[in-house]
Amino acid sequence: MEKTLSLSLSPIRVNVISPYVVDTRLLGSGQTTKERKDFLESTAKSLPSQGVGTPKDIGEAAVFLMSNAYLTGSTLSIDGGFTVI
Repeated sequence: MEKTLSLSLSPIRVNVISPYVVDTRLLGSGQTTKERKDFLESTAKSLPSQGVGTPKDIGEAAVFLMSNAYLTGSTLSIDGGFTVI
């Protein structure tokens, strides 16, 4: 998708942020507080980063993608290392 769009819309740059688990209020809606906490802890332990993402992590990725004028057609995985395991 991002590659096709970056070619079609050039010179407009197109990049994608691909997050894994991000700790937001929406995450775990419908779960008890304990279920949500257990999910976040088990997910964090399974990742090389030993933590889950935050909205700030996603925002910083967006700022990076906007600040690099030579970057287009790319997917930035913000996943705590999930893609390497």
